[in-house]
Amino acid sequence: MAKVDINAIRKRLEQINAGGGRSGGGGSKWKRWKYEAPGTFTIRVLPFADADPGMPFPERIVYYGIQGDGKGMIVSPENNGGEDPIKNFRIDLYNQAKNAETPAQADELKKMAKLLSSKTANSVAVVDRSKEGDGVHMWSPNYTDVQQLIALFMTDAGDYTDLENGCDLELVVSAGKKMNQNTGKPLLEAKISAKRTNSPAHKDPAVLKTWLETMPVIDDYYPVTSTEDTAKKLQEWLDAGDHKAGSDGLARGGALKAAAEKPEPEEKVEVAKPVERKAPPTKPTAKKGLLADVADDMDSALDDLEA
Repeated sequence: MAKVDINAIRKRLEQINAGGGRSGGGGSKWKRWKYEAPGTFTIRVLPFADADPGMPFPERIVYYGIQGDGKGMIVSPENNGGEDPIKNFRIDLYNQAKNAETPAQADELKKMAKLLSSKTANSVAVVDRSKEGDGVHMWSPNYTDVQQLIALFMTDAGDYTDLENGCDLELVVSAGKKMNQNTGKPLLEAKISAKRTNSPAHKDPAVLKTWLETMPVIDDYYPVTSTEDTAKKLQEWLDAGDHKAGSDGLARGGALKAAAEKPEPEEKVEVAKPVERKAPPTKPTAKKGLLADVADDMDSALDDLEA
């Protein structure tokens, strides 16, 4: 029998108490940080030990709302190098749109494909200076905030995540002009700047050690969905053809019939098995516009997960 490692158990308990434990559901049991009202916030961003040097805020490809109930999150199997049935189906729809019999049919196929677009979720480990006792939280910033965070590295702030010589960030949050589609309230916008005073993340080495040992585990917040489960969830979403998708009144079932080769009304259309194909290159500007449009959708989806 293996000898019990008391120190390892103690460390794991600290992680669980700080929100770092896993218990299925994709993020409902872990501490998240976000600004929820206008005001000024001061945070310290901590570095992930295994982050890509070219992207300090790890990325995950995710889908929101593609399930039978239209809620929840799917973390693309591509994050682990697996086949993504949703991506393959989306490519099929675009290819079929090119060969559609009528412009109307092509437009419907394209609308369907857009509903299956993925989003990029970034992960940032932060400590709220006004609530240091709460420890490290995971922040999933929207596209605009991510761009500001990355741009700050190019200024004289340098590597503000450095544990010894980094600096705090200040977020001035105010109500923006765009409205949240779910609540009808103005979306919050943040102006992020770096405080130019370099300092250790914390003066007490013991506190800093605890923070680093209880860093958010990204796979706990964004557990990758298997190829099989992704295909199942996609099929459930497609079968829910009587539900309206989006604000344009497009029914999923109607688009699916157009995407399939004229199936009989009672025939169940199965999701095609993934096949190897190269997706057409995506223009950076297109991705930017997409992410900018769904910033509030990502927040709403996370709220659903935490409810």
